[in-house]
Amino acid sequence: MDRLPGNVSRWIKERQIILEIILAALVLLTAALKFRNMTGADDAFILAMLALASFYFLTAFLHRQESKAVIIVTQIFQIASSVSVIGLLFTFMRLPGAREQLLIGLLSMAACALIIIFLAVKGHIQKFLPMLIRVIVLGGLSLNALLGLGNLPVD
Repeated sequence: MDRLPGNVSRWIKERQIILEIILAALVLLTAALKFRNMTGADDAFILAMLALASFYFLTAFLHRQESKAVIIVTQIFQIASSVSVIGLLFTFMRLPGAREQLLIGLLSMAACALIIIFLAVKGHIQKFLPMLIRVIVLGGLSLNALLGLGNLPVD
């Protein structure tokens, strides 16, 4: 899969921040329901996390008018975000493989974040601000979950 069709790509790109905020709010809402032990909250939480991870993966293939290096870094960052969200889902659901997914997602996001910070310093700060915010929020949650996995009892 190289790129999304032009009209789909344009529609998502115009609404990308709003869609991400809506999906993140949905994840937070379902997480609150899950921690309140509401009936069906686990299923809703899984669906919300999968929707957010799918959104991140899908946005990796949007049409972009930037240099090849920026496109590649952006794609890797979007896919790493998706892997981190799935790793968080595995952590919350206590499924095997969470540590590996969180580690792969975090290392990929950290490498991309260093490149993004370098590009932002060169003068493209507005373009990369949403990614830098996601590095802080999603990277912090993933790092917290990864470090917290060592404290879980082994079944």
